[in-house]
Amino acid sequence: MPDGTKKLVLIELQKLRIDTDSMRFRRYLGIQYADPNNTFLLEGKDKPLPIISIYFLGYTLKNIDSIPVVHVRRQYLDNFTGEEIKERTDFIEELSHDIILIQLPLIKHRKRYELEQLLSIFDEQNQTVVEMRHQFLRNTSQYCRDFTQL
Repeated sequence: MPDGTKKLVLIELQKLRIDTDSMRFRRYLGIQYADPNNTFLLEGKDKPLPIISIYFLGYTLKNIDSIPVVHVRRQYLDNFTGEEIKERTDFIEELSHDIILIQLPLIKHRKRYELEQLLSIFDEQNQTVVEMRHQFLRNTSQYCRDFTQL
């Protein structure tokens, strides 16, 4: 977290090759929300783990076709004034989640910072990436050291 605190979350990694896969992932996400194993004990009560969905897209999104990594963050708004509400409540946090979309076709063209460089290992069109992927699996501890803050 930006303030240095740590938070336990369930990260769902999904890969979509074509844009018609979204219904399959909606159903899968519903199952994850309903799964009693995706909880933790807090003050004697089961609390749901926050879910962060990360989607690796094998295509680019219409209207967002130049940004490789898109982070969709939940925002609390006063419906009347439109002002952002900074406080958080468990009820809302437990019923919503952030998503990160990674548009793989755009990764190979842009490696502006460390995350985009790391994500290039998922570019299946690049033969050097296949070797990089094997290196990643062999040297996971090095990647973990280099990218711990990502």
